[in-house]
Amino acid sequence: MKKKRLTRKIADKILSFEFFLEPGSGDLSVFTSIDDHAAKALCKFKGTALPLNGVTNLSVEVAGKLRWVRSESLILNGLISLSDGVADELSQFKGQSLSLNGVTSLSNAAAESLRRFSGKELRLNGLTTLSDAAAESLGQFAGEVLSLNAVTSLSNAAVESLGRFAGKQLSLNAVTNLSDTAAEILSQFAGKQLSLDGLANLSDAAAAALLKFEGYALSVKSLTDLSEETAEDVSKSKMKKIEFDALDGLSDAVAEKLSQFPGDSLTITIRILSDSAAESLSNFKGEELTFDVIRSMTAEAADGLSKFKGRTLELRSGNDGLILSDEAMASLSRFAGRSLLFRGLMSLSEVAAENLSQFQGGELWLGGLKEIWEEIVLSDAAAESLCQFEGDLWLNLNGVPESAQSILCKHPSFTNW
Repeated sequence: MKKKRLTRKIADKILSFEFFLEPGSGDLSVFTSIDDHAAKALCKFKGTALPLNGVTNLSVEVAGKLRWVRSESLILNGLISLSDGVADELSQFKGQSLSLNGVTSLSNAAAESLRRFSGKELRLNGLTTLSDAAAESLGQFAGEVLSLNAVTSLSNAAVESLGRFAGKQLSLNAVTNLSDTAAEILSQFAGKQLSLDGLANLSDAAAAALLKFEGYALSVKSLTDLSEETAEDVSKSKMKKIEFDALDGLSDAVAEKLSQFPGDSLTITIRILSDSAAESLSNFKGEELTFDVIRSMTAEAADGLSKFKGRTLELRSGNDGLILSDEAMASLSRFAGRSLLFRGLMSLSEVAAENLSQFQGGELWLGGLKEIWEEIVLSDAAAESLCQFEGDLWLNLNGVPESAQSILCKHPSFTNW
């Protein structure tokens, strides 16, 4: 990227918001450095967030000015390294969120400084390693969210320190392995949400330990196989929300155990859902049942899911998109809950649209119909059918053919579009 300096003149334009109105401008990430006078001027910035993601290096003097920025969030994800002096200055930023997601390593002194940040969120999602001493410091951060989503391994001592974090959310989504001891330690985390989405291997003993976590939500999305023993532990968990990965499929026994999870929300990452697993999971007694990265399902599986008695049924696709037959859509439209959500449908046929228009719930979400060759497959007839839906209709009209847009704008949900 070509080097570009943020000067006082440009900073004044940012403060007046003139910069964001200029043609071809508005992107602060083009600036790779900031001069001292510009940093001083930016102290007056009062926007929600100041994203300076192109800046690759900060002097202590400039960092000392930026700490006075009045926005809620200071985002410096372009910084690769952080000197002890710069860390000390940035730790005194008075906003609520500090993001340094490009920093790959952190000295013990820098970690000690950052733990004194008085805001709610500290995001260090570029760190790949973390010493025991640095973990001990960061575990003392007094905010609500500590995010370390690039650290791939941690010693038991580091895990113990981070497990003492007294905030609400701890994210360690790049850790690939967790010993039984480390899992036992993390299960004692006193916050509300624990995210370990990078775990690729987890023993039954470690899984059992983690499932003793008594917070609101546990997310473990990268496991490829759920044992019956783990599913049994899920059925006895005290959490309200759990997210699990089952990309290799669910056995009937595992699906039956998962359906007995006593919480409110169950999310399963799975590409293809069998008819028997769908029938079992429809018996889940919670409020929200979500399938992530799902690719397809049979009409029989859809019929099974339609019997779910909760409030929300959601199907989210991965990069490949979601393909459902007209018969499957007809079954899903009979779901008796309030919200039926689809994310990433490849297309919506006229028959499917007609069936969905008969959904009796209050919210139908078709956010992000998958784009094919830069066009969204939605006919005028399908749009006319969707307009008959009597609840809240959610659909991104950008990319929808103009004629279908005009029709959909008749629906009350798009009055102000």
